[in-house]
Amino acid sequence: MDRMKFTSLYEKFMVAVDVLATSPASLQKRLEGAYRSFIEIEPKDFDDDEMQATFEQIRSRLTRVQHGQIDSIAATCRQMSDQEAAEVADFIFSLSEDCGETSLLLLTTVKSPHADHEANIGSWPLPAPLKCLLVAHSRH
Repeated sequence: MDRMKFTSLYEKFMVAVDVLATSPASLQKRLEGAYRSFIEIEPKDFDDDEMQATFEQIRSRLTRVQHGQIDSIAATCRQMSDQEAAEVADFIFSLSEDCGETSLLLLTTVKSPHADHEANIGSWPLPAPLKCLLVAHSRH
């Protein structure tokens, strides 16, 4: 597994989670915006079969309207009920957590040249949420 790849995936999914959590738009519009933050990701980007399956589930549910639509994502999201949109949002959040946990696992297996991990984590080039997870993990 490639640490930088999973850190990049985690960053994209954190943007998606941020859109879902903070945008004042309808859930369907937030879902559309969230998907656009990771639209270029492919299933092969995930090394884990379960994560690939979750990603495929998200993508298939957000792109199923294709009949003559200029923007299949927007058209699909507009047709979703609040319940279905919430389910897809939950899949996105779950995949974001999985990417974060995988990135954290990969980071904690890397040997630091410094004796004091925690003091040096802030200087590592990581997204802030991942730094928080790593600090919390290092305290256990």
